[in-house]
Amino acid sequence: MYSRLLPYGEPIVFEGKYVWDEDYPLHIQHIRCEFELKEGYIPTIQIKRSRFYKGNEYLKSSGGEIADLWLSNVDLELMKEHYDLYNVEYISGLKFKATTGLFKDFIDKWTYIKTTSEGAIKQLAKLMLNSLYGKFASNPDVTGKVPYLKENGALGFRLGEEETKDPVYTPMGVFITAWARYTTITAAQACYDRIIYCDTDSIHLTGTEIPDVIKDIVDPKKLGYWAHESTFKRAKYLRQKTYIQDIYMKEVDGKLVEGSPDDYTDIKFSVKCAGMTDKIKKEVTFENFKVGFSRKMKPKPVQVPGGVVLVDDTFTIK
Repeated sequence: MYSRLLPYGEPIVFEGKYVWDEDYPLHIQHIRCEFELKEGYIPTIQIKRSRFYKGNEYLKSSGGEIADLWLSNVDLELMKEHYDLYNVEYISGLKFKATTGLFKDFIDKWTYIKTTSEGAIKQLAKLMLNSLYGKFASNPDVTGKVPYLKENGALGFRLGEEETKDPVYTPMGVFITAWARYTTITAAQACYDRIIYCDTDSIHLTGTEIPDVIKDIVDPKKLGYWAHESTFKRAKYLRQKTYIQDIYMKEVDGKLVEGSPDDYTDIKFSVKCAGMTDKIKKEVTFENFKVGFSRKMKPKPVQVPGGVVLVDDTFTIK
């Protein structure tokens, strides 16, 4: 958002394949194709809401199917670099005027406040920085739910009349997330021989030294740079946002902070698993952390006549 090219204004519709236009340098391309991941490259494509693919997995192949895709030019160039494309058909697209520095003053202001403040003011600055993107990509469907009484007297909810609002500027959200993916994927690809896992804003590597290929973009105090958050002794990864780690820790001024293999005084067992409660996390070990792990220890609110009760629901890693 700080230095990358971002769209503004009304787009122009084009047919077929985008042709370079210096007045409209950004575009979103509609294509149909088959694809296969190149040797030595990490996958970059997810296809959601399709009966052929799992929406939360990055794909090595289109599986013999013709994939129908709408891609920003940032994502399309990454795809061409990482995959071999076959039977490509360029359908149409939208092209945009673009510029840099749209949010420079806003980001400079709140970054300064974040780095010079403590407590609630610092937290406010973080929220201001993190929420900016989301406003542009707000869902225009704002249909609410209407309460009603079920036959047993318990409170229920059903969808009300369809209600929509005008979107803010969806293309901004498209390209902000595209550049975020580009930043993560290019850093992960540069460390291909050591990559274990990557997420929205993190890459996890084997070894304990920062790779030479990315050491110049690692600095916790610089905007847009990577930060070295922790070093782990061992880890186990099942799927996205589902992993455990033994992290090196050391004591500084009576507090435990991230350490290294050379100076650690303790090991912190860390569990990352979307939907898993802290109570269930205490049951996790390296031995039982696997697909099928299940505990009936997750409180779930259930509507009953007269109010709500919490019942133990079963959490399972699927």
